[in-house]
Amino acid sequence: MNKQLRTICILILVLLAIFLFTYKLGNYSFWDNDEPLYTGMAKHMTTSGDWVTLQFSGENWFCHPPLYMWLTALTSYVNGWNEFTGRIWSSIFAVGIILLVFFIGEKLVSLRGGFLSAIVALTTIQIFVQSHLANLDTALIFFLAASIFALYIGAVEEKKNYYIGAWILMGLATLDKGIFGFLFPLLIIFLYLLMKKELPKFKKIFLSPGIIIFLLLAIPWYAVEIYLHGNKFIDEVFLFYTVQRLTTPILNQKEPIYFYIPVFILGFFPWIFFFPQAFAYIINLVRQKSKEALQSQALSKAGSDMPILLIIWFAVVFISFTVIRTKLPNYILIIYPACALMMGKYWDSLLAQKKLPSSFIISGSFFLIFVPAIIFIFRKVALSIYPAEFENFKGQLVILAVELLAGAVLTYIFIFINRVTTFIALALTGYLLFINIAVLTVKADYYKPMKPIALALSKLIKENDLLYMDFKLEGKNSLVFYSGHDRNYFYDKSEIKNIMSQQKRVFLLIKEKDCNELFSDTDMSPVIVGRGKDILVLSNR
Repeated sequence: MNKQLRTICILILVLLAIFLFTYKLGNYSFWDNDEPLYTGMAKHMTTSGDWVTLQFSGENWFCHPPLYMWLTALTSYVNGWNEFTGRIWSSIFAVGIILLVFFIGEKLVSLRGGFLSAIVALTTIQIFVQSHLANLDTALIFFLAASIFALYIGAVEEKKNYYIGAWILMGLATLDKGIFGFLFPLLIIFLYLLMKKELPKFKKIFLSPGIIIFLLLAIPWYAVEIYLHGNKFIDEVFLFYTVQRLTTPILNQKEPIYFYIPVFILGFFPWIFFFPQAFAYIINLVRQKSKEALQSQALSKAGSDMPILLIIWFAVVFISFTVIRTKLPNYILIIYPACALMMGKYWDSLLAQKKLPSSFIISGSFFLIFVPAIIFIFRKVALSIYPAEFENFKGQLVILAVELLAGAVLTYIFIFINRVTTFIALALTGYLLFINIAVLTVKADYYKPMKPIALALSKLIKENDLLYMDFKLEGKNSLVFYSGHDRNYFYDKSEIKNIMSQQKRVFLLIKEKDCNELFSDTDMSPVIVGRGKDILVLSNR
C-alpha cells in the first residue's frame, strides 16, 4: 500500500510540475537581457563549432561556465532555435527540484511530509518564475540542494557513496555557475558538523574518491580557458565576477542591505504567510534536540537533526547574499528548497495535532487582509503610472484578482474546518495564479518590441552591413539573437555623423524620442526602415 501511495504521489507531482513549468513556455519572446544572451551563446556553439569559449555578438564572454549552454545547444538539434529550446532545461531542472524536495522530505520526515514539502516548492512563485526563464539558476539549485542532501546523509549514516555523489553534483554545479557550486554545500555541512561536534568527519569528505571526479568535471574548462585567454580570463572570472562581485556592486546591481527581505516575502508567496510559525516550529525542534544531540558521541539517525540542517542552510544563504554587495533576486533561489522542507515538516506535524495553534489563525488573517490590500494598491499605482497597459491587461488582471480573493477567503474559512483543505486551498491558489501569470507573459509581448524589430531587420541586413544601437538600449540582447547579426554601441551623439557616413550600409537603433536631438548637429536625413514601440530603426541609405 505504501509503495502504491508513493508511486501515486510521485506521479501527481510529475504531472503537475511538467504542466506548470512548461505551460506557455515557448509562446512569448525572450526577456532581455539574459535569456537571449545564454541562448545566443549556445547558438554560436553550433554555428562556429567552438564549444569551449562562450561568445556573444562577436565578443568573448567569461562570466559563467558553459554547462547550460551545452545542454541548450544539444537540444537545438532536436527542436531548432526558438524560445522553447532556450528555456526547456530550466523547466526540466525545476521538475527535478520538486522531485528532489519530495525525496528529501520523504527520507527525513515522512511520505506525507515529503509530498507536502514538494507541493509547497511546486507552488512557490520564484521557483515558477525561474522555471520559465532561459537561465542557469534552476540547474544550479538542483545540483546544490542535491549535494547538500548527499553530504548530510553521507555524514549522518556514514555512507561513502553519498560523498561520491555529492562531489559529482558539486562538480556539475561548478560547471554550471562557478565556485559557489561547491562553496555553499561544503560550508553548510561544515557548520552542521561543527554544531554537532563531529568536525573530524568533515575530513572524510575530502578523502572520498569522488573528489577526483569533481576535479575532472570542474577543472578542465577553466584550465583550457586560462590556456587560451590567459590573464584576461583570470581577471574577469576570478577578480571581477567573483572577488569584485563580493566586495563591490557590479553591473548596476546595487541594492540596500535589506534587499532580500522583500524579495523573499514575494518569492515565497503564497506560503510566506505561514512561514513565520513554520520557522518558529523548526527553531523549537532545534532547541528541544540540541542538548541531546550535542551530548551524543555519534551523529543521530538521518532526519532527527534535519531542523538543525535546515536552519543552517537558511541562515548561510540568507546572510551570505545579504553581506555580498552585488544583489539580484535569483541569488537566493537556493533558500526555497530548505523553506519548502520546513513548511512540509510543520504541516506534517500540524495535521497530527488536535488543537489548532492561534498563530495559524493569525497567519490566515494576514493572508485575508493582505490580498485585497495589495490588489487595491496595485490598481491605484497601475492606473496612475501605466493607464494604457492596465487597460490592455484589465481582463486578465480581474481574473487574477478574483482568483486571489477567492483563495484567501477559502483558505481562511478552511482553517476552522479542516487543515488538509486549508493546505489544498493555499496550494491551488498559487498553482492557478501561476498559470494566469504565464498567460499574462504571452500578452506582455506587445510591450517587448525587440523581437519583431529584429526579425524585420534580419530580412534587410546583409552580412557586411553594420548594426549600431544607442548605449541607452544596452542589454537588448534580443536584437542580436533574433536578427542573427552582431551589434555595436554608440555612446554619444558626436559619433553619429561618423557612423552614418560610412561607405557600408548602416542600420541604427535609437529611442524615438531621441531622434531629433541626435541628428540636430548634422545635415543628414536618415531613412526610417522600421519602428517598434518607442524605437526607430534608421539607415544611411
